[in-house]
Amino acid sequence: MDGGRSLVFVSDPGSRHGRELAADPRAAAAVYLETAVASEVRGVQLAGRVVALRDAAERRARAAFLRRYPHVAGLLAARPHERFFAFAIAPAKVTDNRRGFGFKAEYTLRRPTGTRR
Repeated sequence: MDGGRSLVFVSDPGSRHGRELAADPRAAAAVYLETAVASEVRGVQLAGRVVALRDAAERRARAAFLRRYPHVAGLLAARPHERFFAFAIAPAKVTDNRRGFGFKAEYTLRRPTGTRR
């Protein structure tokens, strides 16, 4: 969709987080390997904005999602209120203690050259 700068997900716009994102699209997420060994800790922290996909963008996201997860087609068909959203990542910070305790690298993800907004 945009060179990997966004994470696409499906959700109910009427859910609590759906309503909160409609009021304020700023979002943050963190994903870490669960481990009790400090030298193995690694993960990523993300920040950005979430937008509800519409029209062609939503159709492309739905088609890509169903290619990857064809077994959920029936679930989506039974829940027509579910929408596709894109979490457009701005900064990303990677932690990887395998590279030294407290190692962090920060990235600013840019839109690929030649893509439209």
